[in-house]
Amino acid sequence: MRYIPVTDVFVEKLKQQAKKLKRSKAIQQAEALDRVARTYGFNHWGHVTWCLKESASRQSQGTSIKADFIDPTKLSFTSEVEYIIGCALKGSSNLVRLKSCILFSTGDGDAWLLDADDYRSLCLLWHGERQPAKIIEDEKTFYVEYDGVFDINSGSFRVSSENPKIGQRTIFGYPADDIAELVESVRRSLVH
Repeated sequence: MRYIPVTDVFVEKLKQQAKKLKRSKAIQQAEALDRVARTYGFNHWGHVTWCLKESASRQSQGTSIKADFIDPTKLSFTSEVEYIIGCALKGSSNLVRLKSCILFSTGDGDAWLLDADDYRSLCLLWHGERQPAKIIEDEKTFYVEYDGVFDINSGSFRVSSENPKIGQRTIFGYPADDIAELVESVRRSLVH
């Protein structure tokens, strides 16, 4: 099985989603857990519990990856991208705004770069695995080659990406409401 970094909080959210699914679909708990696990890229619920044990083991052995703090004198777009990737790798959820861009990480090892102005997206990290990303920066500006578009609807993050690992999908469990609020804030600031 492939290791996906997870946290206790993330696993509890999955359990809550499975409980809701069990009630709404009148299915067995084990089936609900497996369905929710597959939605997040796991093979089955046993894969989730194995990843949780592995994450705890790696953390206790000091082998977990930790995000470094950014040196303000060396602040750059690419350093923010690396920071958010580091946060995702350590299972920390964060949300950062840079001009019209939004960077966010999740507790399940995902990191994204969004352009709030035209709803473009780029997955930086998917279940702990770096994804191809073309980001060029010089002293005055930066360039990002986005490979997808995103939308936030009813608490879900929907994306359509040229990256075959991502493709077209609806993702639950992301901080969708916080992202939507920040997107609207960015869009309002661009109008004025």
